[in-house]
Amino acid sequence: MIASGEYNVVFDVAEQGSHAWRDAVLPVLAVAAMALLWERAARRYGVTDAEHNARVIVGTGAVVFTLFSVYLLNET
Repeated sequence: MIASGEYNVVFDVAEQGSHAWRDAVLPVLAVAAMALLWERAARRYGVTDAEHNARVIVGTGAVVFTLFSVYLLNET
């Protein structure tokens, strides 16, 4: 039991640094692969402007979500 005024250092970010950005590599690669596959399918099958706009919106949302997740990982 720790007495009042005493503490144990469990993790010191100043010494070990933050490596949470590494957790974002896989989601970023997944979003990039999905975007490449979508664009390849769009060129192959031909899409309307509305379908293209929907793809852009979903892709942008995925990127924003991923960046927000990275931000949250760095906060903890």
